[in-house]
Amino acid sequence: QSDHARAIAAAIAESVEYLARNRFGALLVVERRTGLGGLVEGGVELDALVSARLIETIFYPNSALHDLAVVVRGDRVVAAGVQLPLPEGGVPISPQLGSRHRAAVGLTLESDALVVVVSEETGAVRLAEQGVLSEPIPPGALKAALEAGMTRNAETPAEDGSGDAPPAAEVAEANR
Repeated sequence: QSDHARAIAAAIAESVEYLARNRFGALLVVERRTGLGGLVEGGVELDALVSARLIETIFYPNSALHDLAVVVRGDRVVAAGVQLPLPEGGVPISPQLGSRHRAAVGLTLESDALVVVVSEETGAVRLAEQGVLSEPIPPGALKAALEAGMTRNAETPAEDGSGDAPPAAEVAEANR
């Protein structure tokens, strides 16, 4: 696992823990092998190094970009204010969860992205990957879950699929 992935995961985790504590809703998309260029074009294009302060500023309530998603590619925030498409039909998530969570799961059904969702109502943090939404992730556990998810699909997975278990399953198991 690279120092690069650890640093990005640490910055995202730090910002997300701040957002969750303050109940500022957020949607962060970490691009992996599947390019999300079409989505990025619909948002406000940025080219800024990932930092906790930048992410916190974007999602601060009443900022112009706080309501939609941020897309991270490598060590860059490439876009903010990105509208994620809501999936057609139902997605397998609790009806108590809102459109932010449905959009996160929907995107992961169409791409290999890793999506972090912060609930505005509860401050709960969840990860979406491969169409699965994790249980809430306790503070302090997000960085490890992000590191695992960011490195898991950074390279071609093993042919037997052993490199593709979603962190949602790992987080659910760890929380038992």
